[in-house]
Amino acid sequence: MNTKPSKKTFLCSVMVLFSVLALGQLAWGWDDWAWHRHCYIELEIRSVYVDFDRDLVLIHGQHFDNGGFPAVTLGGIRLKVKSHTRNEIVAELPKDIPDGDHKLVISTGHDDKCKDEYCLTVGAMGSEGPPGPQGLPGVQGLPGLQGEQGPQGLKGDKGDNGDKGDPGPQGLSGPPGIIEWEIRSNNRGALDQDNPNEYVVTAKCGNGYRVTGGGFSSYSLSIISSRPLQDGSGWYVAGTMGDGEPSLTVYAVCAKIK
Repeated sequence: MNTKPSKKTFLCSVMVLFSVLALGQLAWGWDDWAWHRHCYIELEIRSVYVDFDRDLVLIHGQHFDNGGFPAVTLGGIRLKVKSHTRNEIVAELPKDIPDGDHKLVISTGHDDKCKDEYCLTVGAMGSEGPPGPQGLPGVQGLPGLQGEQGPQGLKGDKGDNGDKGDPGPQGLSGPPGIIEWEIRSNNRGALDQDNPNEYVVTAKCGNGYRVTGGGFSSYSLSIISSRPLQDGSGWYVAGTMGDGEPSLTVYAVCAKIK
């Protein structure tokens, strides 16, 4: 009668110890679960823009949602990711990073397809571009005959001062100056009412700003138009849809004119 209860007590103790170890192992590995997911589509960085006014790094590409939460480093410094989508990551720019070229790395896991690198220049000095092609040598001209040196002329008398001329007309006003920049983006689009196969997205400038340029990043679209709006209030992009779900982010570079 005394042997069986002791065995049951021992088995219960073993089961409790096993449960604690199993739950502890599960809690320990849950945070890294997304990091160890495999990447089936290759992550790609296409362009990077540094907004020094807001201390932000804007990264554009594709498949940033492949794998786990994106880890971003710049020159070995881990950046804080403020937001991320499939095609865009917004991270904070470190205030103490020196000027120059730095390696930007995005990683969503340990697979090769989960990582990509980009050489980013921070500061006014850009990286040196590749040398251009050498031009063809020109045809050498025939040397001309040297003429004989003529006799030195006599020094002329100093002339009288001329009359003061009338003031000239006032010149034209110079072009307006730019006093402030901003970059606006928008990824919410709609189908064109006249052509349902066209997907349209417009990025609008803020009040008091006029568009000076623009661009886009797209997925599963054939871009047919990328241009400023006629009234200068933003940038317009349209594309025909492919087989997959369309994704289009439009950027407007705007300036406040003095």
